[in-house]
Amino acid sequence: MIYKCKCGFIAINKGYLDAHNKINHEKERLYPCSVYGCEYRATNNNILKGHIRTHTKEYKYICDVSGCNYSTNSSCNLKYHTFSHTGKYYYQCKFPGCEYHGKSFYKLNIHKLSHAHICQVSGCYYKTMQSEAFTIHMRTHTGERPFHCIVEGCDYKGISSFHLKAHKRIHDLI
Repeated sequence: MIYKCKCGFIAINKGYLDAHNKINHEKERLYPCSVYGCEYRATNNNILKGHIRTHTKEYKYICDVSGCNYSTNSSCNLKYHTFSHTGKYYYQCKFPGCEYHGKSFYKLNIHKLSHAHICQVSGCYYKTMQSEAFTIHMRTHTGERPFHCIVEGCDYKGISSFHLKAHKRIHDLI
């Protein structure tokens, strides 16, 4: 399932969307810039300090590649800049055999959707990044139930060990 924020941000799971909302939409910007005419407000004092450096041109991070004059007030920006020298981006896909490197976490998440296991059964919109979860899901369509209850007289068969474990609790109550 894809989760979309009102601002256009797309996440591959609810946790990423929640983190995005917390960082970008839920915090009040209580720290105003003290430079005359600047209306910038930060969510915390450290971010404000970094912003003020954009006015003073006091850059804390400097590219160490010979002949490059790039400098910035953000370690993340410097890390991102170094990719212009190496050709490889920081956000790397960890899927086995995939060599994708993305320019941003957002682009990496969009790329990861290409590795998703998508149910092809008509009318079913299930998708997951986890092959084990997909295998269990497919059993709901195929009818395969490889996990059998060992209690005498019980013919329960489940699609996963988790379901069988939950079923066994019924016998513990009797």
